[in-house]
Amino acid sequence: MFDTQKLKFGYIAGGLSILVLLLTYLFIDQFSTVGKVVNNGIVAVNLGLCIYAVIDAKKKNGGYLTFKEAFSAFMLNRIVNIVLAMGFMTLLYFVIDPDFRESIAEKTTAMQIENMEKRGASEEVILQQAERLEQYNLNNPIVLFWTFMGSIVFNALVGLLLAAGLKRDVPEELR
Repeated sequence: MFDTQKLKFGYIAGGLSILVLLLTYLFIDQFSTVGKVVNNGIVAVNLGLCIYAVIDAKKKNGGYLTFKEAFSAFMLNRIVNIVLAMGFMTLLYFVIDPDFRESIAEKTTAMQIENMEKRGASEEVILQQAERLEQYNLNNPIVLFWTFMGSIVFNALVGLLLAAGLKRDVPEELR
């Protein structure tokens, strides 16, 4: 018996992600300081919402939550959030405005080359990395897939730690 109410924080976080992605697309250069602050802020807010989902589940369960329930409350909300955000981003990059995707890939490559030059990397290393960046940038849907998978793994680790910290089994005398 699955309760979709348990996913409400994931939907809220996903909706916020889509809103911020859309606003960034329309009005803010994501490589600017403002863009970086906005993107990092939404990540923190979304993570906080999904942590609150665990706290809310614990409150609704009388202050008790098993490890499995805590982990599930966090991960299900994070997965909903990530799927919504990645789905919108994929739609934006590959259907709505592929030129935007291309400009982001170019800016990312230029920024990374600039960072390598600042660190004193040799011309040979910079050229090798530039070739690799061309191969593994946003023009490749597999890169988005692995970004999604990496996000899931990272969030699973956060969820495991959170569940371990917030679990509280019902005492035997109350069962």
